[in-house]
Amino acid sequence: MGPKILTLFTTWNVSMESSYVYNNTINILSSFLPEINLVVFLPEEDIEFFDVPSGWTVLPISRVDCGDTPVLKNMFFDVYEKFESTFYGYLNADILLDRGIIETLHAVKAYMFIKGKKQVLISGKRIDLYLDKIKRKYISTQKDVEYLSQVGTIAYGYAEDFFITTKTYPWRYIPDLVIGRPKYDNYLVYMSRQRSVPVIDASMTILALHQRTQKRIKIKDECNERILKKAKKYNFKFIQRGNLECATYETRYNRDGKIYIYRRGQFTTKC
Repeated sequence: MGPKILTLFTTWNVSMESSYVYNNTINILSSFLPEINLVVFLPEEDIEFFDVPSGWTVLPISRVDCGDTPVLKNMFFDVYEKFESTFYGYLNADILLDRGIIETLHAVKAYMFIKGKKQVLISGKRIDLYLDKIKRKYISTQKDVEYLSQVGTIAYGYAEDFFITTKTYPWRYIPDLVIGRPKYDNYLVYMSRQRSVPVIDASMTILALHQRTQKRIKIKDECNERILKKAKKYNFKFIQRGNLECATYETRYNRDGKIYIYRRGQFTTKC
């Protein structure tokens, strides 16, 4: 049996969000086992107290900045060393995915083989769902995700909460940006476009349900902007051009129910 299609990782801080949000994420992602590898990154001192979900791997956060916040590319490096898979992806811990993620990745894999592509960056728009408003805490099945995605509101393309790529992605051009702070996501899309890495907007074939609660603590720290400025890589136009509307490709379901990758023609002037 060859490598799995995906190694997917996340990380969380129990002091910043309701525990049931993370439990929902564990339940939904676990439904993809054993087709993919699932990883959670935690501070080393917290690992011994964590009840590891069946089928998951726990890894220590190896590098932080901006007040003990994980550096994105180092988590990618860590899973590269530990796992062999076709794709590797980061997911915010409050995002629930549907099975479209598996079908989409198989379609992208076939497309890359035909086109001779070695690098790619896949993301998608999230669907915001306010759990407090609908008075619901627990989401446990794929049917729940599909139904609640119809209740939620799709976000604009500046909010990108998951990224999937390959081991050959050119991280050497990406500064030490941290997750959970503004601008890391937009810069990643922008720099991928600059380096001719195909960027695919998979919003039409992957449901990414964003669990929002009143308890959620949102830290308004522009540390990624400071990191970019220090590296002399910051310009506000970079952020505008890191919108998913600027992705060169998108996924769609065709009439036969199969997923295809299409090249976009028109872009907004911001792109």
